[in-house]
Amino acid sequence: MVPVNQVYAMIEQCAAERKLLLVDACRDQPLEETAKAVINIELAPAGLTPRTVPKGILALYSCAEGEQSQEAPEFKHGAFCYHVLQYVQGNADPKFYTRDKVSLRGLTSYASIETRDYVLDRLGKDQTPESVGRLTDWDLGRVPLPDVWTNSLGMKFQRIPAGTFLMGSNETKEELEAAGFVVSYDISDEGPQHQVTISQEFHMGIHEVTRGQFAAFVTATDYKTDAEKDGKGGWGFNAEKKGSEQKPEYTWQTTGFPQTDNHPVVNVSWNDAKAFYEWIGGKASGRLGTTNPNNRTLTRGG
Repeated sequence: MVPVNQVYAMIEQCAAERKLLLVDACRDQPLEETAKAVINIELAPAGLTPRTVPKGILALYSCAEGEQSQEAPEFKHGAFCYHVLQYVQGNADPKFYTRDKVSLRGLTSYASIETRDYVLDRLGKDQTPESVGRLTDWDLGRVPLPDVWTNSLGMKFQRIPAGTFLMGSNETKEELEAAGFVVSYDISDEGPQHQVTISQEFHMGIHEVTRGQFAAFVTATDYKTDAEKDGKGGWGFNAEKKGSEQKPEYTWQTTGFPQTDNHPVVNVSWNDAKAFYEWIGGKASGRLGTTNPNNRTLTRGG
């Protein structure tokens, strides 16, 4: 039962610029079996109030003043401690992560909301964790994503590990044709074969972005694509001419050929793709470890 000001004094001896103190303890005399402690813990001794902590320290209390810190019997943890662990282990809702980073803001938000809701719903009691001190967004580490995962739009991503591979081909058109391949295009940009190194792993969309997924972005942001704004339009199929053509009426919504929401979106420019991935990185995916356009595939043109 060490007074909290002594704890702060000890922490201040640490040379680290950022210090996080987690206090999983009652802030009132506990009277219930589910309460964490059996004696009152004074968290505001003389000269130190719960809202004044030494510079450079953020304290995250498991409950507010006058409340008790409850156990989560099925998890064999305090409710607050359990949700702290859930977050740092990467088991929280993706919206509480910044890409694949464990952050201080994410921790405080998740632990506070989930602890409060759990205790109220399961135990019928009030327990509202609160932070004391200046809350800035510290990076607390990274959460490894699974090899294959799905975001809130239903987009599946595959982990691409770091490594080295050979890109391109040294074979000539004549060599390919001699091997039985039909080469009807210029292959000069296929070589020379060279070594490429991926220094960091990333996640790539397994499938093209669908028309339905792009529609969700447009609905949420009222976005207008380049084909809708530039007066030239996109490309579409003219059934009468049996060929492709560019006209102002052709957009991602109008292509000249049948499409459902499960088909790849078309008539999407680089700018449109960039706006889309920025949106899903912040709005629709939460723990999305990739905000590089190369980490997603969109079909452009026809």
